[in-house]
Amino acid sequence: MEFIKYEIKDGDSLETIANKNNLSVDELIEFHNENSGITQKIDREIPIHLKYLLIKYSESIQEDIISDKFLESSLKYRCEQNVFTYINKVPVSNATTKRDFSVELKVFEGKLLVKVKLLDNILEVNPSNYTEAANVVAQLDLIKCNEVILQINENYGSIFKVVNHQDIIRLWEDKRRGFKANAAHLDAKSKREVDDFINLINDQILIEENLIDDYKSKMFFDVYFNKYLVDAADKLDSYKTFFRSQLFEGQKTEIEIRQDIIRQDEDVTTVRKVSETISKNVQRAEELYNLRYKPMIGYQFSSYEVSYRERSSYNTQKNFLEELDVTIIEQIVNNLELKIHYTVRKIE
Repeated sequence: MEFIKYEIKDGDSLETIANKNNLSVDELIEFHNENSGITQKIDREIPIHLKYLLIKYSESIQEDIISDKFLESSLKYRCEQNVFTYINKVPVSNATTKRDFSVELKVFEGKLLVKVKLLDNILEVNPSNYTEAANVVAQLDLIKCNEVILQINENYGSIFKVVNHQDIIRLWEDKRRGFKANAAHLDAKSKREVDDFINLINDQILIEENLIDDYKSKMFFDVYFNKYLVDAADKLDSYKTFFRSQLFEGQKTEIEIRQDIIRQDEDVTTVRKVSETISKNVQRAEELYNLRYKPMIGYQFSSYEVSYRERSSYNTQKNFLEELDVTIIEQIVNNLELKIHYTVRKIE
């Protein structure tokens, strides 16, 4: 029997791992236990000593089979994001991103597939010395987010597999060669920094699981791929998820989202979503604050807080997002604040 050796990460649970692999928790436990030694078996929780889970290998959809006639359903969205950073309540930087996406849906052999295209990508950064770094991120997003074909979990509407992963890898390899060529004239220290950056992106793109996790950190993918896409029976229930910090990479905070219907018409339901923080583990945020921000701000680390507020409207007849307005506030109270305002609307 072929299997995948899944490396357990901080924040993983049997439910989240099963979701990622399009399995029920019972299926996950049964297969792992059938193929593991007695000290590696699991019950309803992941033992502390366990580093890997064994997951049944399922043959993926072949990209060449689905490459044509991918227009059973097509939508276009305009997305605008404004990010403001404040130190001691004083604004120090802001960035505006404007993007148009097209989304094409297709059912193949009973599996829901979505192709996402990045049609427009406009970026404005202030102060301008951040522009070069922002442009590099935009170039990488063009590799990862344009013409990507995703297989969707039928129960949760979440991303299950990157069908054309090899295409994305080939595009990254071309870009990686360009980065290396441009770094040839740099001093040894700068070359090491470029190599470190390349290694970071290698891990992010070459490992499919990490690439899927990266998609979840992008606002459009995060708000589009959810239970409303598959009209799940429990789509209005409260749910737990992870907020991925924009200030401190690696800081993941577990939050619970409460949902309330605020308007319901024949075809459209409008929902308010509000977060409550569950996880109190802020060690990563405190470490990076002390390293990067405290020398500049001076004040001690106080407390780390996250707030998420969303108003979204869904077409309940055809299961697609109509429009959305999100406000996220991430802060070290009194010292440092990041405010994100994100809007999505369907356009013709």
